[in-house]
Amino acid sequence: MKNGTTKLIAFSGIMGAVIFVVLLLETQVFASILPISPCFLSIPLAVALSIWGDWKKMFIGGTIFGFCSFFMSFMFPSMIVFANPLISVLPRVILGITAYGTCVGIKKLTAKSNSKFLRNYLPDAVGGIVGAVTNTVLVVTGLFIFKFTGIEDALTLIISFNALAEIICCAILVPIIAGVIRKYYKTEANIEERKSDKENKGEE
Repeated sequence: MKNGTTKLIAFSGIMGAVIFVVLLLETQVFASILPISPCFLSIPLAVALSIWGDWKKMFIGGTIFGFCSFFMSFMFPSMIVFANPLISVLPRVILGITAYGTCVGIKKLTAKSNSKFLRNYLPDAVGGIVGAVTNTVLVVTGLFIFKFTGIEDALTLIISFNALAEIICCAILVPIIAGVIRKYYKTEANIEERKSDKENKGEE
């Protein structure tokens, strides 16, 4: 197995653990204080993981987020609706695709701009917003299709508070998180390149 693939698998495992813990805190601890089930940090984190690399990596964040929701549905009765993978996993996989596609599309439009904000921050922010909206629309659609009880109350709550808060958080946090991940991987690549150069010089 190639070194890059090994690192990606390890990275995905660590991020999966982080998303699981964050989602657990959000849906169980925070929801016990207020009558809502927010994903203010886990969704931005999932979206950021979906847009930081190339198209091969766009499935990572959303898929991890979806499976975390799926597994937690068997642990907590309040999350039973996510026991259906068409509500927990599929919308999050599509979340990664729409967020990545939006980010790449806007980057192409702003690539020649002199503004760092337009080149870097805006594509990630808009990608984050699209990802959050994708998640909300598809999850709510799934609830309607499978006729879960209490959907009217849930929809009112989602539209009135959760969705707006998640969109705002994604617009702010996704560029920051994605930037940190890109910087980390760029640093790792530079270190590997320097090591390779030293080894080649040593052989000479």
